Amino acid sequence: MESLCAGGDAKYRHAGRYLHYGLWLLWLWTCPAGSDERVRWQQPAEILRSFHEIALRTEYGPDAKVLQKWTSPVNIWLDHRVGDADKHAMLVRMHIEHLAAITGHPLRLVNSPAEANMKLIFSRNDQFFRDARNEMGVQAAGIVRSSTCICSLKSVQGSLVKATIIIPVDRARAQRKLVACIVEEITQAMGLPNDSDSVYPSIFNDRSTDQLLSGLDYLLLRILYDPRMHAGMPPGAAMALAQTIIGEMQVQGTIGAAARLARSGALYRLLGL
Repeated sequence: MESLCAGGDAKYRHAGRYLHYGLWLLWLWTCPAGSDERVRWQQPAEILRSFHEIALRTEYGPDAKVLQKWTSPVNIWLDHRVGDADKHAMLVRMHIEHLAAITGHPLRLVNSPAEANMKLIFSRNDQFFRDARNEMGVQAAGIVRSSTCICSLKSVQGSLVKATIIIPVDRARAQRKLVACIVEEITQAMGLPNDSDSVYPSIFNDRSTDQLLSGLDYLLLRILYDPRMHAGMPPGAAMALAQTIIGEMQVQGTIGAAARLARSGALYRLLGL
């Protein structure tokens, strides 16, 4: 399966194409009234809905038929087609170290494309269309006008095997979204391919001011990379298991600590946040 994801404000939406799982709806309808006293994103039903929206739907094309995630180490090659290579590599390294700490899944930078299963291209705005077409195909080239940065994912039976990310650095900087593009696209490439204005606060919400991972994003990553979540799970089974995991997180205090844990990444310290 191949899918596309993008960062930016003016992108096509697929709002309203929700899959209505009886289990999810029952939990949502019977959520205790006292839960309204918590911040909305910390409510179990909202976390479950957000997981469905971001992990089991896609930004372009049909929704995912199975859960997607990496089952092998993520080896990232940085293709520097512009300057500031050291600065860009530092930002990527800080983020993937944070992702590895959250998910427990290995991510590392490699020295050649032959070693990589994820390729991150730092490009220019005037080359964005060409790079998207050459690296990702015609469909990707068609969305560059409305996107600040884009990624493509390829999976086999739910196991991610290849990801490509393109960031036109001058465009991203002009919109003050260079760091946000790095964070969002690499995080989406972990198996959270959708963007949604209904998921907040989140790096996956283009109307949000968040440039770094939020507490909700932290929880979505933890759910996806729970060892019981298997690549290739059908959506219904994934949602049922996500409900169980969220319940455990609530008992363990993980939900309450999520915002603090998300802010523990080096990028937060670098930006003074």
